[in-house]
Amino acid sequence: MRRQRGENGGLAFSTASNLSFYLMIPALVWFALIVFLADDFAWGTVQIALYSIVSVAAFFFLLEGVLEGIKRLTSQSKSVVTVTPLYVIDNRYNDLRYWSFDEIGSVEGVNRYQNGKYTGTDLTFALGKKAKTVRIRDLDTAERSIEIIDGFRKSFIEALARNDEEYIAQNDDFESFRFNNSYAVKSERRDDSVGRLGIAALSIVFAGLAMFGLTALNNYFDDKKNWNRAAVGNSAAAFRNYLQTHPEGRWRTAAMGALDRLYDEAGQKYLSSISKNRDEKAADAIVQVLNFAKITQNFHVKVVFNRQGEIAPTIVEDMKKKFHVKRMLPIGDSFSNERMTPRERKLFQVVDEAFKQVIPNDIIEISNGCVGDCVQFLIDYRIDFTNSVYWDLRQEKVAEDGVVYYPGIGIDWDFKVQIPNRPETYEFSLDSKPANEISYDSNADESTAENKDFAEVLDADKSLIYDSMVASAFDDFKVHLLAKTGMGPDVVDEKPAAETLGKKNHVKSRK
Repeated sequence: MRRQRGENGGLAFSTASNLSFYLMIPALVWFALIVFLADDFAWGTVQIALYSIVSVAAFFFLLEGVLEGIKRLTSQSKSVVTVTPLYVIDNRYNDLRYWSFDEIGSVEGVNRYQNGKYTGTDLTFALGKKAKTVRIRDLDTAERSIEIIDGFRKSFIEALARNDEEYIAQNDDFESFRFNNSYAVKSERRDDSVGRLGIAALSIVFAGLAMFGLTALNNYFDDKKNWNRAAVGNSAAAFRNYLQTHPEGRWRTAAMGALDRLYDEAGQKYLSSISKNRDEKAADAIVQVLNFAKITQNFHVKVVFNRQGEIAPTIVEDMKKKFHVKRMLPIGDSFSNERMTPRERKLFQVVDEAFKQVIPNDIIEISNGCVGDCVQFLIDYRIDFTNSVYWDLRQEKVAEDGVVYYPGIGIDWDFKVQIPNRPETYEFSLDSKPANEISYDSNADESTAENKDFAEVLDADKSLIYDSMVASAFDDFKVHLLAKTGMGPDVVDEKPAAETLGKKNHVKSRK
């Protein structure tokens, strides 16, 4: 121990490093940070993987620092390189290796500078196939140490040459050393990599346990934050999302109660706002749909359209006779499946918009499909061509016998509400008509307006005219549907002109 303090004619250079202790600081900071990070929404797979890797490294640094501290407190010998008249001794706490001077290839000192300023001298001992370097911070001390070590080497070589057993015995630091033809003193040092592998294994275990606990803590905070978000949103969609993402959440009962409250409020709002002239069957059907959605939380309502009836081949001739007109365009494929499919998409939007006026979309959602048992709106409709004919206003100056007409339409509706697991079907009927005056964008050139015969022009625009006419009839259906269910005002018999914004041509009905 006195040799380790540089006494009894020896030199001692400390090799203890504080790096392990310095690395403990960011490791502890990391664990404080990850607890803070746990107060967040649920971590994703990438986050958990990243946090786990950093935690393994943090535990590794922490365990190394702790073990280093234990060694410093419990070891009799410290971490030093001691140079005696016979040996260079490398102490790492209780782990020791030493070499006699005849094993040492060389001792070299290299001065280090940074920005022109001396920072220390690296003193390197060539110990067989290995080298040991110590850092000396003072230049004078480094030069004096090299001088003393050279003196030890010279004295040792001379003692060997003289066979000076007395010199060897006086400076022998190890009882096991024997003076003979071989002066190499050997010792086995434990491989540091084995200890590091053990620390790495423990770090993985501790990091796994820590991440298990931290993930549970993160789930706790995620549950709380999602509930707070749902409570602030105060909507059926928000509470439903909480229940879907946290089926066993701490606020599950509160979320279910909130959903019941919102459905009760929607039902009360509907009943308090519906008109007195409503169709009781229709109104009762809407109440039953709300109750079904409340109980099952299947709030999707599937809309199924079914077009019935065929267009009579004699419809044009029949209408010419009925309305006493000579010229009328054929209907052609204006109401084929290819033409009606995109129009039904518009009708779907009409139904959706009608219900959204009173009932929020997350209370009852009108959709093209649904999963599981859900309410269905079965909408059967039939095109009726017997009520009116239309003519283009650009023919105002054309004689009556030359005016070209085309059949007007009306739509008869059967609206059925099918609720799963209930035998009764709520059903009501209504009819809708397009506006008396309809506007549309023509494909024809403006110069054709001066042409007295519009048959060719109107035939080219036929699908556009009927698109506008059907859209107008669908809007009228929306008005009737709102009136039937009590969600809108009563229907007024007098039909206003259709919206003309952005349209340049007009057709008008004739009863």
